[in-house]
Amino acid sequence: MKTRFRLLMMVVGMVLLAPVGTMAQNDARFHIELDYSYHLGVYEKLHNYDYHQSSGLEGHALTLNALYNIRPDMTVGVGFGLSRYCGSNSMNVNTAPLYAIFRYRPLAAHRGFYTYLDAGSTLFNNAEDTQFMGGFVGSIGAGYQWMLKRHFGLNFRLGYNLQQIDHVPTAIGFKTPPSDAPLSSSPDLIYAYPSLWRHSLQFSLGLVF
Repeated sequence: MKTRFRLLMMVVGMVLLAPVGTMAQNDARFHIELDYSYHLGVYEKLHNYDYHQSSGLEGHALTLNALYNIRPDMTVGVGFGLSRYCGSNSMNVNTAPLYAIFRYRPLAAHRGFYTYLDAGSTLFNNAEDTQFMGGFVGSIGAGYQWMLKRHFGLNFRLGYNLQQIDHVPTAIGFKTPPSDAPLSSSPDLIYAYPSLWRHSLQFSLGLVF
């Protein structure tokens, strides 16, 4: 995990130190991004229950974004991806996020820099024939596009990611066995299904087409 984090920081540093003249916003109206994101989990909490975890949390996501520049300083779009959230003492979860994208470029002299907000939900939640879970998903942060050609460049993002894992089975007690039950029988567990909320730092590296 530390090696991946150092590699991402080295790449971001190279971009920030590169000559400003080589960086520009993708001036094509419509473009596609293919991104890989590493999620460094900082905290997760089970809603309404005394469970929280802050170590050994990580995640990986591969996303495809379709973007449209409605103005030089504003971009909107839609994204879809596949993610996996892992933890040393928590469940491993697959998600399929579908989300809306909004980006704002506040610096007219540096249109490659932008702030972003992604918000949406995951698909296939708790379906019996899939291994996907989830609920609300959202990200906020800042990024930079480094365009090498009109339809090819690199994309870097640093932000905060929030993922809801809905309907998590949680044992909260035992059912009272009937009076005529055999003494050797084990009581059945009672389950509740609260949401688990994962908070992560998001480091992304992608290609722009």
